[in-house]
Amino acid sequence: MVAIQNENILTKLGSLKKLPKRPMVSVVIAAYNEEKYISHAIESLLKQTYKPIELIVANDASTDKTLEIVKKYKNKGVKLFNNEKRGGPGSAYNLGWRNSKGQILMFFDSDHIYGENYIADLLTPILKEEDVCTMHNMEKIANFSNLWARAFGKRITTKNGRGEIFTLIRREVFEKFGPFDPNLGYADDKTLFFNHGLTSFGVDTEISHFNPDTFNAHWGHGKWVGRSNPRPFRTITIFPIFPLYVAYKSVNQFVKDPYPPFIYFLPFYNTIKYFAYFVGAIQRIGGFKN
Repeated sequence: MVAIQNENILTKLGSLKKLPKRPMVSVVIAAYNEEKYISHAIESLLKQTYKPIELIVANDASTDKTLEIVKKYKNKGVKLFNNEKRGGPGSAYNLGWRNSKGQILMFFDSDHIYGENYIADLLTPILKEEDVCTMHNMEKIANFSNLWARAFGKRITTKNGRGEIFTLIRREVFEKFGPFDPNLGYADDKTLFFNHGLTSFGVDTEISHFNPDTFNAHWGHGKWVGRSNPRPFRTITIFPIFPLYVAYKSVNQFVKDPYPPFIYFLPFYNTIKYFAYFVGAIQRIGGFKN
């Protein structure tokens, strides 16, 4: 029985096709300048206990050695498709989807390490017809020893067992209500939630994320988030009281993770983070969204 939250999706869809006992899962990972991490993602996906899978890397016009690294995996069945111009993760996901064959689609990023049972765990509720799409509940920090990465924190991706994004989804559902909208920027993975109210079934499983681990990585990430904010003036209006915002964020983080170096680092970290959001919001108002 599909979860009540997505009954409206089934009503619009009409009916679901009967899945084979072991449907093919087409894994699409988006990659933009991920030379430091993409081999970890690919290796972990090649070790999945669930078969069959089709592994697709959608390269979003990387300018580093990402393309060169992925090409080394072609002899292991990894398929590579390239965007000529950078369009964001949503654009890369759409490219991979258009070139995929599986009855189940998986979309996620190339800066993760996936536990060997990741696909099997997330596919189980779909095969049991408990829902049409699934999402992991939480991501550990792969580079925990790095101060910047630790400050970024672990990611909680669902709330009360439901998520606004998904990793695994039945193909006919995605093709009916997708594709992703790259114009949403950082929030392009929420396209189906924004447009149709689709939510995912949360699953406990193993997955780790390589958090941004340098000043430049955080600055770029923050600007991207700021540019994607549909209400940029909210970020700007905080400016007169941003020290209070920084203090609140820093204390809240320290309570959750009382790591001694954070006493001095978190105020600096959250100041940088706010001003990256601020610059991104200004760019958004100026019409620069990507």
